[in-house]
Amino acid sequence: MELIIRKAHVSDAEKLLDYGRNIAEESPFLIITPEEMRAEDITSEENWIKSFESGGNVLLVAEIEGEIVGSLVIVRSVLVSVILERWGLRFENRTGIRRLELN
Repeated sequence: MELIIRKAHVSDAEKLLDYGRNIAEESPFLIITPEEMRAEDITSEENWIKSFESGGNVLLVAEIEGEIVGSLVIVRSVLVSVILERWGLRFENRTGIRRLELN
């Protein structure tokens, strides 16, 4: 089982939307509700992903066998989420990121 962490692409919109709906149901720690997530569609998800293409913001996804199992959003703050099934899984850092500084 190989974990891949990479930047999100517009082609990930459907998988990210499914992932977002899943974690919104699983986790009480998110700032978006399940109802809000269900109201999202592919076009809004594509636009959200595109918003990370400039401005120094970052959207990373974690994949195992083609399934998005986690995400990292940096927009003036850091937001990390992981699907419930993978809670407690130790992730190997393959991003090269050793330290993250927020100003």
